[in-house]
Amino acid sequence: MARARLRVLTRTLKVMALGALAIVILVLYQSLPRKSANLPQPTTRFDPSELATGNEAYVSWAGRPVLIVRRSDGEVGALPQLDPALLDPASTESEQPEGARNRHRSLEPGLFVALARGSGAGCPLVRLNQRASVDVQPWVGGYRDSCDGSLFDPAGRVYRRQAARRNLIVPPYHIDSGGQIVIGIEE
Repeated sequence: MARARLRVLTRTLKVMALGALAIVILVLYQSLPRKSANLPQPTTRFDPSELATGNEAYVSWAGRPVLIVRRSDGEVGALPQLDPALLDPASTESEQPEGARNRHRSLEPGLFVALARGSGAGCPLVRLNQRASVDVQPWVGGYRDSCDGSLFDPAGRVYRRQAARRNLIVPPYHIDSGGQIVIGIEE
């Protein structure tokens, strides 16, 4: 009887040791750098010169929809008053290019560029004006995730007490010498 228990214990310990070894190997494998990180990304160009104030355009970049909005001076000027109602007003936990790490989350205050998907469920965004009936205050307009209803301000910053826990993603982009928005990283 004691030998049978000893065999079961020995087998159990061996299985546990193999499981621990498998976990260590998996963690080490996942920490290796990926070759795809060095591959060039596709780029998409957009000329915002014909985009009137208050209007938006959608382009496709790397198979994902990107929203480009020409914000009004009023929308940009109202951003500071929204900070207390937002989950991450300084965008410290957000994904955006370094040059867009600011209150308006863009390279130019009047032009906003973001993936046109909510950061929670990843569903399409709906742009809402300042007269929209929403359950957050203050509201100066912004975006709603069409699936989970999460609300974002005109800079794509998520309000507190929403299903989404992160601000909208601002893809890597720059504005070239001709004034075109170039989404993605050029070589």
